[in-house]
Amino acid sequence: MSSARSPRARGRVLACVAIVLGAARIPARSDDVTGYLELQTVDAESSEQVTGLAANATNTEAVGRRLYLNLNRQVSPWVRFWGGGTFDDADVAIGFDGGDSDTDEHRLRPYLGLGRETSRFLAQLSWTRDQRETDTAGLPNRTAIRDGFFGTLAFTPAAASAPRARLALARSFDYDEARAARDLVADLADLSVTQAVNPQLRWTYRGTLTGRDDRVLGTAAETRAHRAEVAYTDQWIDRRVLFHAEYAVNRSETEVESRAGGDVDVPLFPQEGLVDRDDTPLDGTLAPAPGLIDDDPGVPTVVDLGLPPPGGDARPWALGLDFGLVTSVDTLFVWIDRDLRADVAATLSWQIWTSPNNRDWTPREIVQPAAYDEFLRRFEIRFAEVSTRFVKLVVRPLDPGVPDADDYPDLFVTELDAADQVPAPTGRTKTDDTLQSLNVDTRARLLARRDLFYFGNLNLIDPNRASADYRMSNGLSLLHPLAPAASLTSRVVWEESRAMDRRDRALAWSAALEVHPVERLQYTLSLSGRDEQQADEAGGDQISLLFYGVATLLDGLDLQLGVARSHRENAFGQTLPSTQIDFSARIEPRSDLLLQLVYTDAQSEGRVGDGFEDVFTRASEANVTWTPVPTAYVFAAWRVEWRSDLARDTIHRSTLSWTPFPQAAFRLALSYDETRRELNDELQRSYGPTLRWRINPRSWVELSWFEALDEQQLVRFENRIASAILRLGF
Repeated sequence: MSSARSPRARGRVLACVAIVLGAARIPARSDDVTGYLELQTVDAESSEQVTGLAANATNTEAVGRRLYLNLNRQVSPWVRFWGGGTFDDADVAIGFDGGDSDTDEHRLRPYLGLGRETSRFLAQLSWTRDQRETDTAGLPNRTAIRDGFFGTLAFTPAAASAPRARLALARSFDYDEARAARDLVADLADLSVTQAVNPQLRWTYRGTLTGRDDRVLGTAAETRAHRAEVAYTDQWIDRRVLFHAEYAVNRSETEVESRAGGDVDVPLFPQEGLVDRDDTPLDGTLAPAPGLIDDDPGVPTVVDLGLPPPGGDARPWALGLDFGLVTSVDTLFVWIDRDLRADVAATLSWQIWTSPNNRDWTPREIVQPAAYDEFLRRFEIRFAEVSTRFVKLVVRPLDPGVPDADDYPDLFVTELDAADQVPAPTGRTKTDDTLQSLNVDTRARLLARRDLFYFGNLNLIDPNRASADYRMSNGLSLLHPLAPAASLTSRVVWEESRAMDRRDRALAWSAALEVHPVERLQYTLSLSGRDEQQADEAGGDQISLLFYGVATLLDGLDLQLGVARSHRENAFGQTLPSTQIDFSARIEPRSDLLLQLVYTDAQSEGRVGDGFEDVFTRASEANVTWTPVPTAYVFAAWRVEWRSDLARDTIHRSTLSWTPFPQAAFRLALSYDETRRELNDELQRSYGPTLRWRINPRSWVELSWFEALDEQQLVRFENRIASAILRLGF
């Protein structure tokens, strides 16, 4: 197996180490220079057995060596220097039926930076390189290099009413050693300015300049995008009248010069950001999240992709965008608030979903890993182009099984951007687009002694290439107390909208009785209806009745029950009924024991072929969580599912994790997870121990064994991994 490093690569390594060590000659504090030397060995066996075919077996043996060095030095009261890098060398041997493969890989990732940071001012300049050399027996050697140069200026004034600004500049060179197959130069300038002039008035501006020069294909593209927004909020007549308005202008200009095609990113301007915890991504409405599109990548949102604490909320996050109109999109950019290692970033899996109404979602694609820019702190998620009004990303927080995931207890998303990659036409072209939007919300209390309110909303979207579209609503709401423990809420609203020359109207109404007879019991009974006219034709009537109750029968015993019945008239004049039942019980006899019972039943009449048939989905589940000690976690679930188009399915789930001495020098961690589905005789099982000996706070030895089984009707996949890691830190 060849392992010779080229003289040029060896010289680059020595030069980077010399620069860092030279800077280290400045008198240092104790923790200025940190790093580690790591040796890792992995032995993995995998097999795939398809019924009726011979098994495919693969054996992988790998030895990796890593040197990480970091210098962080305050060279003067005003200037901070940092530098270092990661130097990797790996030997990988893969044996499989019919042959084998030997590969040597050398990877060099140095960085240097200089900056100043105070409570009000930030200035930074930095350089990074990612160089990878791959030598596979029988194949030509390959070398890929990416150089990045970055600069940041940010100003945060002491006065809350003064403008706050941030400017980021970046240029990267992405090429192979001969610059024959890849030679790409990318530029980015991003300026954001925000100001809260007073409690009522706020404005923001964001301008971006992106350039991409593909010197192999002969394609150069430059895009200038501007977004300006002003928002005004006020109240009058002793807070009886509330008013909020937002006006935004988006402008983009793209110039492309191409000799042989290529692609260019066109930025998109969503009207609203959306977010929610989403463990049922097929349906459900996402809530507004203005912070996702506030043009300020430096301010965190509520979305935290960090490692959840034991027993914490590990449900996936959904990050969504509402474009206001059906829009073509194939790229999403996710910005985060802190540095993240590339190997940890690669473990996040991104699911793309689309919807016409922010309620019914369709899965499109799964992207893993997504490209991650360590300096910009930005994920670039590309997928097959879709045309949709709503798009969302579903992503789980970091998994405890990810190496060093506990280094990231918090990892907040700050911004979500979108773009559409389009082919660059041959020759020189210039395109531009302008989009204006206006959103107005009003609310007024009409009577001084009664809770009678008027509310209205206007959302206007005016693209320069099509007619203006709008959504408008006007309504009244009344809250009337009937008794100390009962109240009546009623609401009526007229809605009108136009999109793509299609005009829809609707009259909606509702009345709800809320009763709280005793401290531990509360229930609501509501009746609602909706009469629609779609595209100037008769639409459908809809009427619904809902009961929802919550009761705490005893300490540690909580019950919830929801029952809904609705009738909807379709375009053929037929009335289609539907019923929804949801029941749950939470039983917590002790602080370390929790039992949950869940039942759901959804029935409706839907079109099947040329007629209508009953369609239903039912599920019942019982699960128990036991934490006998803080370091042990046991979970077991039994679930039965029925669907009108499938036979009954029973699902068994069991999970066990135990870390008996989490703070000891010797730490043992055991994990086991199994899911079994009876319908198709499917089984997923994974388990394994991990033993870590912490020699000192920066050095440790870790041994681990992991085994996974995925067994389905026609395919059986097995994977076994044994690994050992020695890290010597300094």
